[in-house]
Amino acid sequence: GNFSESFTSLMTNSLCPRLMDTDGYVRIAAARTIGRLTVVLGKSEDFADLLATVAAEDDDDDVKAAALEALTTAAGVGDLKATRVAVEASKHKSTEVRRQALAVLCALIPFAPDQIESVLSAVCARISDSNDHIRRFAMEALPEVIQGDDSAGVTAVRALGAVARRRSSSDQMAVCALESIACVARLGGPKTRASAISPVAACLKDENWIVREAAENAACTMNITMPDVDTPPAFVHSSFRGRRSGSTSSSSVSRIK
Repeated sequence: GNFSESFTSLMTNSLCPRLMDTDGYVRIAAARTIGRLTVVLGKSEDFADLLATVAAEDDDDDVKAAALEALTTAAGVGDLKATRVAVEASKHKSTEVRRQALAVLCALIPFAPDQIESVLSAVCARISDSNDHIRRFAMEALPEVIQGDDSAGVTAVRALGAVARRRSSSDQMAVCALESIACVARLGGPKTRASAISPVAACLKDENWIVREAAENAACTMNITMPDVDTPPAFVHSSFRGRRSGSTSSSSVSRIK
């Protein structure tokens, strides 16, 4: 009891005012310290509210990112203000601010039903982010974000399918998209499951064997049988032929697991 009161007094009288300090480094240090303390001593609605205000209004990108990082431990699940601020921050010009905003949204799951649409829209938008790390983060977050909602699942599969089938996508991004499609389909309802068949089937015809193999794995995860697909010989990668025949290719191919 006394320790908790001392903690609250420390936060209120010392750390919280430093979030408004004129020096950006002090504001960053204050935000990070509050975040670390809430990891140990528990979440706090009051401190989360203050951190959300800093994340929304501070004009220093590094301070915004630090406040968002602290929000992941200070805010309770489904916190309305933190969710609203993170959704907005996910569109920010700073890569680190966008990344931390996604981390906040993931930390706040589960959301209230009326929050799912805005959060889903924010996460789906980041699937086309200019930063590959954020794109992967967004794709991996989608299965949890839909929270079993069938309509949300269909929307997520549509966004992921566009990445999986886009010729401009890297092999790694296509594989990540297919893995997420399989997870979304497994967690979603019947409409979600049905919508996942088309993008997975399309990727079974991809010219890259890595993408085709990822599509096969996705079909297995979804526990569905895909129609037989005849792959044109020209599309069969030499490493794929060697691997099937048991020979060892001289070049190694990295893949996402």
